[in-house]
Amino acid sequence: MFNLTHGTRLLSTYLLSISLILSIFTNNALADNMHDALFSTLDEKMIIANKANARILSPTSFDKGEALYKSASERLQKGQSIEKIRKEVAKSTKHIEKAIENTKLARVSFEKSITARDDAIAAKAKEFAAKDWQKAEALFRVATKRLENGNVKKALKEADKAETAFRTAELSAIKDNYLKGARSLIEQAKQEKVDKVAPQTYTNAVNLLSQAETALNQNRYDFDQPRELARQAQYEARHAYEIAKLVTPLPKKKTNEALVLEMQEPIVRIAGALDLTPSLDGSKEDPTQEILDQITVLQKDSRELIQVKQELASLETSMSELETRAGLQSERLAIQEENRQRFQRVEKLFNPSEAQVFKQGQNIVIRLIGLSFESGKSNIESKYYGLLKKAERALSLYPKSKMLVEGHTDSFGGDDANLELSQVRAEAVRTYFINNVSGLDNRLIRSQGFGESRPIGNNETPEGRTKNRRIDILSTAQ
Repeated sequence: MFNLTHGTRLLSTYLLSISLILSIFTNNALADNMHDALFSTLDEKMIIANKANARILSPTSFDKGEALYKSASERLQKGQSIEKIRKEVAKSTKHIEKAIENTKLARVSFEKSITARDDAIAAKAKEFAAKDWQKAEALFRVATKRLENGNVKKALKEADKAETAFRTAELSAIKDNYLKGARSLIEQAKQEKVDKVAPQTYTNAVNLLSQAETALNQNRYDFDQPRELARQAQYEARHAYEIAKLVTPLPKKKTNEALVLEMQEPIVRIAGALDLTPSLDGSKEDPTQEILDQITVLQKDSRELIQVKQELASLETSMSELETRAGLQSERLAIQEENRQRFQRVEKLFNPSEAQVFKQGQNIVIRLIGLSFESGKSNIESKYYGLLKKAERALSLYPKSKMLVEGHTDSFGGDDANLELSQVRAEAVRTYFINNVSGLDNRLIRSQGFGESRPIGNNETPEGRTKNRRIDILSTAQ
């Protein structure tokens, strides 16, 4: 049977729970409304102060304002005197407003140190150079506090120290980020006495690491060269480990002959893939050169195949118009044959180590791979005059063609410096041709530097960077 008293109690409990919930919501809403009424102006000022980085640039005023803000918020939560809350909010607002004004002066006074600090943050100095970062931050905080106190002279002095410290932290972070792996591997190799077993390769690794550090010291914002040097240093350290394994006393069942045969196996496999029989019997000096020569032939064949495909495509297009333009077609075919023969004459002027000659659309490209410049220079050395004489003869076959001398660099060095250097080198070659090619209209030949923007090789390898440091001559075939 239903117990009326029990039911009444349950109902009373439910009503009390609902009342409490409503009371909580009401109190929270009232608290939110009260906070908005008391703190709205201060909240807006805090947003402005944080955007202006006042916590860093005006720490004294900002810290005081923030402390009063927290105190007033706690009083409101505890339901304390509204008058006391208003007073603390007013004091907090004044400190925050002062902090905002201070940031304007600090940004003007500490421009260099602020820039250095931003650069250190970008380099992740907090993570990779924690001690240097903390030292710099401490110096900068002293400078900002002195500026707040009106001691401008001492503030600027401390800011200069902070700038130096931030730059040190930035460089330390960059070094740690890029060089840490190589340094750690080299130290490990030394501990395991790899330097005793493979001294030459180990020394190569040490020297490469030193070069990477020097490159960063000279220009911390050009990461391409130090990163590549650090990569090479790691490679040489691992290489030293492998050499150490090979020269460690052989197992009793393994002869020196077996070791040599193992070392020759990769050469045999690569040669086999190229349909070569490597000369491992001493009949030729270097079996590796046979492989390289064959690769050069294959590369040339590949370029010629591309050219044939382009010519076939052109011929197919021409054949479709043959019925209606038979007369013109014959003339066009004659011109194409003449251009083909002229291209072959140009190609035969150079050996593979001097230049590559190929077609690029309607243009003839002469890539002077045998021409190089001293680091950072643009003067043409006399030893390259023979190669340029051949290029002169090639250009003379296209007297009415428009020509472009392109300068290209690898990725080492700054982008702007590489662009300027490539332009100067291209102009040096253009000037040479203008002065030496008879009948060449200087209005038809121009120069342009592309810097490192058009690589044809891998900038992560010495061979690839050598390919990228080049002069290309483009001639529009007539």
